Amino acid sequence: MSSAWQIRRTLLNAAKTFLLRPGNPQLESIRQLLQFTVLDDNTSDAGVAFHLRKLRANTLPTEEELKAWPKEMSSEEKEKLRQKARRLLVERGMPQALSSVMGQAASGEALGKIFDCLQVEKVARGVIFGLILQGLRAVTQ
Repeated sequence: MSSAWQIRRTLLNAAKTFLLRPGNPQLESIRQLLQFTVLDDNTSDAGVAFHLRKLRANTLPTEEELKAWPKEMSSEEKEKLRQKARRLLVERGMPQALSSVMGQAASGEALGKIFDCLQVEKVARGVIFGLILQGLRAVTQ
């Protein structure tokens, strides 16, 4: 590993240690934000029912639901959208605090590689499957 990556890795570990120290008010505010905006909304009865209805509609749509879907994009439109998504992720996908630690160029390069990897269907399915498993583990424990 190059010395620049060693320095970045050291700085990231220092940032992680700083954020995860006991009694950190920023950590508590992040925890509360996640608790109220993500966990409480999505684990309530209404939230779970919404996600189940959405899952059913996307996996087993009725004829009416299929008619309401937009027409499929052409390969040219898909490529334009993919390029726009990659550009937005590279430019705005990394929090400023981490970009300042790793450096803007390295952060952009890392996010670009992650985006490119997720364009491989098997990789993307594996990531989604892993996320679903982690969600189920969290709900059932």
